[in-house]
Amino acid sequence: MNGRDCFEVWESWRGGRRCIPFAELMEFWLYHPECGYYRTAEALGRGGDFFTASHVGRGYGAAWAYAVARSLPQRFGVRPPEVFVEIGAGDGRFLETVLRTWVRLVPKEGLPSFAFAVEGNPHFRRRLEDRLSALSEAGAETRAEVFSDVGELPDLHGKRVWVFAHELLDAFPAERVLRRKGELVRLQWCVSETFARGDRVVFTEEPGEPVFLSPEEKQALEVLEEGSVGEVPLGLPLWLSEVRRRISPELLYFVDYGREGKSPWPREGTLRAYAAHQIVDPKRRVPGTCDLTYDVPWEYVRVAARKAGFASVSLSPLGTWLVRTLGERGMEELAALFPASESHALLRSLAYLVHPEGMGERFAVLVLAPSQGPERVDSSLFGEN
Repeated sequence: MNGRDCFEVWESWRGGRRCIPFAELMEFWLYHPECGYYRTAEALGRGGDFFTASHVGRGYGAAWAYAVARSLPQRFGVRPPEVFVEIGAGDGRFLETVLRTWVRLVPKEGLPSFAFAVEGNPHFRRRLEDRLSALSEAGAETRAEVFSDVGELPDLHGKRVWVFAHELLDAFPAERVLRRKGELVRLQWCVSETFARGDRVVFTEEPGEPVFLSPEEKQALEVLEEGSVGEVPLGLPLWLSEVRRRISPELLYFVDYGREGKSPWPREGTLRAYAAHQIVDPKRRVPGTCDLTYDVPWEYVRVAARKAGFASVSLSPLGTWLVRTLGERGMEELAALFPASESHALLRSLAYLVHPEGMGERFAVLVLAPSQGPERVDSSLFGEN
């Protein structure tokens, strides 16, 4: 949908409101069924507005297949999952590579019974279905299915479920919050009526209501200095609790770029917008016509996970995680699985993923596992006392 059509949908959606809390606007901007950027985009990689790790090459999916099928079970004595779930599966490149590599690594009894992909974009779901159908026609033992939402997944309680989400958190609707006189307040994006027309919107940013946080959440955001702005996914605890209730994962892996440690946030926050691989000014765009992203606040995410009943197992740079998981032996074994021309490309992509100047230091891997017992879920998430 073009900018003028999206403008009309957006005008109807906002219903005359001048100011809108940023998280609500971001939800519309990225996920509205008619105009949301991630619901209507038709291309990823060079033909789209951004790359994902899977577009670096086959090495990413192959490395995860090796980790799940061989390395992690051998190192930690865990059994491989019966069900492999990817949330935000895009066009299916990652899941296809994982399954194709997994088949080559282990006998069929070591394969997952099910592989489920969750993807809200209808264009990408069709490509996913085509990729997974081709695997089935090639004789793959794993039953693969595609769903538009986590809520559509079948009941998976009692099964060993591992969940993977790649570059999902950086697009989770977040509040932009301002530290003012020691307290945090939500920022609203307000429409400048003078400039609102069918192909252009001009936003200003104004303080709104105070943010009410638990002591643990406040501590996680202490690095936000006076007068500074940060992006915080305040809805994440509830979403994670629903994932836990719905599919009860044994392990949950997030791979994303973000901020960790005590270094101060940039004064204006980390919000960025992209169109055609170029940074653009979102305050001069019609909502839905570009990508929005921000640096994931890892300390807050860990707090959100604890509220939802998860324990943080580890957080490490992607490069470090891959080196520890694969090692020299793993890279050699992966390279040996493919013809020479493909193995060279695989190793090149792995080198980029591992190298500090590639994705190795910019991205991190967060591993979560359920805390022991349902009583560990924060009941306040569901309005309970």
